[in-house]
Amino acid sequence: MDSRKFSFCSVFFFFLTTGIGVFTLPRGAQAAEWWPDLQAFPAYSLVVTTSTSGQKLLRFSTRTWNSGDGALELRAKTDVNGHVDQRIYNSAGGYQDYFAGTFTFHPEHNHFHFDDYALYTLQPVNAPGGSARTGSKMTFCIMDTNVINSSLPRAPQQAVYSTCGSTVQGMSVGWADTYGYQLAGQSIDITGLPSGDYALSIEADFKNRIRELNESNNTSCMLVRLNMSNSTVQVLNANTCNYQQRKKKGHGHQS
Repeated sequence: MDSRKFSFCSVFFFFLTTGIGVFTLPRGAQAAEWWPDLQAFPAYSLVVTTSTSGQKLLRFSTRTWNSGDGALELRAKTDVNGHVDQRIYNSAGGYQDYFAGTFTFHPEHNHFHFDDYALYTLQPVNAPGGSARTGSKMTFCIMDTNVINSSLPRAPQQAVYSTCGSTVQGMSVGWADTYGYQLAGQSIDITGLPSGDYALSIEADFKNRIRELNESNNTSCMLVRLNMSNSTVQVLNANTCNYQQRKKKGHGHQS
């Protein structure tokens, strides 16, 4: 057998049997992959509300954005139950698909939500008797909602992923995905917590399933003060959870 044919067949068989992704012939010998880079903004528009069942909720808006070299593109395999691939494009005009997790399909909305995209955590810092709480929201529809930096290479001027797709969702370079505080799941149950100071963190891709340029910049953290008696929240420091640094700077603004 011709050695070139044998080499091609061997490579094709490797991709076919390993299931790493879609095999595409590169246009160049060295094709650079364009990976996304997710970053979480600090939570904003914080408010304490009481649900119809009597639960006290800390509600807030969140925003994550893509500062990487390429888009975050997620593709649901509807023929494989709950399977989501991350498609990464490259400089040769091709792409590679990698397993990225699972999805939950919402038939009433005719689109899927990506599981375990972000985690919301509230930790006591100076609140005797307080305990850690996490948000219940675990599935997300990812799309371009706000442009953050359109000057980045490969950042589009218009939204590319403009809807919650039934099979494809994503976030373009330079764009963000925003969830308003009024939406379902944008809260942490604070029922029974004492008044005091807490650290509120937003962590994107907390299970590290998405391939990114930098895995160390996915989390934002802020200091807040809860007053459970009058159901208010005060932002002490929107940019850090360093309590000592906060005490040197003094009080923050009302949110």
